[in-house]
Amino acid sequence: KQWYQRRVAVPLGHGDVLFMSRFSQDVYEHSVPKDFSKNTRISITFRKLIVSNNCSSMEINAESCNMSSLPSLTSSKPPISQQRENPGPPQSDSKNSSSAPKLGLNNVTSTLSKTLYISSSMFSHLDSKKLSSKTQEALVFSYPGATAKNMHYRFRADSRVKEINPGSVDKIFLLCGTNDVDNIINSPKQLRNKVLYQSEQCNMERLANTCSEIEDFAHYLHGWASSAEIRILKVLPRESKARNEVINKINFYTKGLVDRFDWVKPCQIVKDRFLFANDLGYRKSVFFKTDGDDNVHLNKLGTARLANHLKFTAHNC
Repeated sequence: KQWYQRRVAVPLGHGDVLFMSRFSQDVYEHSVPKDFSKNTRISITFRKLIVSNNCSSMEINAESCNMSSLPSLTSSKPPISQQRENPGPPQSDSKNSSSAPKLGLNNVTSTLSKTLYISSSMFSHLDSKKLSSKTQEALVFSYPGATAKNMHYRFRADSRVKEINPGSVDKIFLLCGTNDVDNIINSPKQLRNKVLYQSEQCNMERLANTCSEIEDFAHYLHGWASSAEIRILKVLPRESKARNEVINKINFYTKGLVDRFDWVKPCQIVKDRFLFANDLGYRKSVFFKTDGDDNVHLNKLGTARLANHLKFTAHNC
């Protein structure tokens, strides 16, 4: 697809089986070449159906089984509780609890609809009061240094979340995956400005796990606030070409969630690819801090640009 811009041919002989994982379905468009011979082509699909205990394995029909007990075949993903291990009992996040006044949670009985902004340190400088309006109350959740999986855990354990009525949440903006990028790159830190030509330089297993963890977090948020729209933001670009290779893969995956789930909505930042990058794909460094090596954090100008787009999207899209 978009990532590789190349075609891979896999010749198959009689009796061969080609297994394509879930992640490969998102990366590649697969097809069988047209065959104009008169030979018969047989396609076999294996599906696993789970039926209730009162159904016989040999008698699955409308009369002998309550069809409502079967899983929905239109659902492209099972409930999060069935996908992976339970993250465990929530524990209080004292570090974040101390900053509760910044989130505007003093008036927990507010009748305003709530918009949540969840990220790592990328949202640490967002002002919840400036993001709020007469119709919306903005709540900012910032977890510095958190990976996608860790952010999920910390949000669930955050004592501030328990003060929120999930039914009052109208929109959720989620930006995660930034701190997963370096964990996915196999090359040494001093070589990460190089282009990744070979797939083994990018740990595809870690990449798949990160994408799955972002999706799992989105599913949890949907289950927690079922009436809210989930808007997943793109991971912001870096100066390192190696890092941007990984970022493009993560963003391509999260973009596909919009097509797969009706509760994931496109974000204005997703549509505007030139928000923090120019037409050649290079990031606009004027919006980023200059201290450190390939700093991912926004400066005051970049934070204001991000906040303006978030508020506009929250109130107009």
